[in-house]
This record gives sequence, structure tokens and C-alpha cells, in this order.
Amino acid sequence: MTARSSARDRLAAWTQALEDYGYAVTFSWLGDTTFRIVAERPQSYGAPHVRIEVDETWHAGPDPLVTVQRTRDGAYLSAGRAHAQILEGDTGALRIDVGDPGKPTSLAIHIHPFGKENGVRLPQRAIPVPDQWVNAVEVIAAQCHP
Repeated sequence: MTARSSARDRLAAWTQALEDYGYAVTFSWLGDTTFRIVAERPQSYGAPHVRIEVDETWHAGPDPLVTVQRTRDGAYLSAGRAHAQILEGDTGALRIDVGDPGKPTSLAIHIHPFGKENGVRLPQRAIPVPDQWVNAVEVIAAQCHP
């Protein structure tokens, strides 16, 4: 598989996961192997309003970082993020970041947990599985419902 087909497959997986939960999804290609998704939780679901943004950039070849799992069929996720804004402010978001060159290798994939300040980063071993990540967002959103 090429980086382009890996990116296409991941875009489809994210879109399917978001649509399965009723999100209105828009996406754009920012290059051959880079996409951006913006998804809004339906107003009919009530509070809280949730906005999810996903960006991913894929490159062909083996992953230069062998300590984490971010490969897919001969390509690897060189940079990405999934950001769910559930409540106001830094502590009202759930984020996962991939490939931040300013971070040590141990944080090549890391999560900013919901309810914690932005500076809290927990290492992860693998890139997010779209349907599992969206489900986690929905669980948090249900807990935040007034």
C-alpha cells in the first residue's frame, strides 16, 4: 500500500466512526497524503456541544521510530492529532498527538487527558483506533451532560 492509500483508508475509518455516532463530518485534502476532518456533534443530542478535529499526514516506508506503533500497510503516520473540544478551555478537551518533533521519543504518541491541564502528557504505544477514540469522547460527553 502507498501512503496515499493508507491516508485514504484512515480518512474512511475516521469518517465512518464519526458518522456512526451521528456527527456531521466535513473533510479536506491538504496534500496527497494529508487530510483534515472537522466534525460537529448534532445539536439534537443536547449539551455539551462537541467539536472534533482530526489531522493526519502519512509517509511511505518503514517508521523511523520502532518504539511505537504508527504503521499501516507499508506507510506510517508521521504527524497527526485528534482533538475533541467537549467543554470550554484546556481542561475541557481530549487530545492525542502523533509525531511532534519537539517532544522526546517517549512522547512520539501522547494523550492530553480530559480534565487535566494542557501540560499533562501521557505516552501511548499506538495511534488511535478511530471508533474507539470517538466512543471515548462520547463517554466523556455523556458524563458532562448537565
